[in-house]
Amino acid sequence: MKKNSEEDIPENSSEEEKGTTAEVKKITLSFPEWEALQKKASLAEEYYDKLLRLQAEFENARRRMDKEKTEIIHFANQSLFMEMLPVVDDFDHLLNGLERNQVKEDIFVGIEMIRKRLSKIMEENGLVRMKVVGEKFDPTRHEALMTVETDEFPEDTIVEEIRSGYLFYDKVLRPAVVKVAKKKITESQ
Repeated sequence: MKKNSEEDIPENSSEEEKGTTAEVKKITLSFPEWEALQKKASLAEEYYDKLLRLQAEFENARRRMDKEKTEIIHFANQSLFMEMLPVVDDFDHLLNGLERNQVKEDIFVGIEMIRKRLSKIMEENGLVRMKVVGEKFDPTRHEALMTVETDEFPEDTIVEEIRSGYLFYDKVLRPAVVKVAKKKITESQ
């Protein structure tokens, strides 16, 4: 068997390749030593596989905890908003019932500003008022209080909102109470 020498290494090889090639040494192992080395190698692979699995489980657990934390915050906000909605309704009724000339202009503007600020805070925290007039009636999002015979709107279209409905992160928190169009019955039918 011929030993590697500087002459055996191609001239276009890098210094790193030359150094590596020159440092290669053969060792001889007995069969029991070889078996022990194989066992250690397979044990190392098993530990490495376990490590990768544990890292993946840890990452999944972290994601799950982050999601649960977000859901807990949303649930807490949802309960608070459910209690606040009657107050929001009172503001809406007040603004709809008042006419600008009934109260001082400053008071009316102040009430409007408070209502707008409250709406902004609610929207920033995931609570959105549904827009329902002109929409098709959906029993999962709307509660029909009455029907109105009309030719102005297609059948099953919402013609009036009686109480506002709200979505909380795209889920119905409170359905809108509405009046729904019904085909006008003529005397000839």
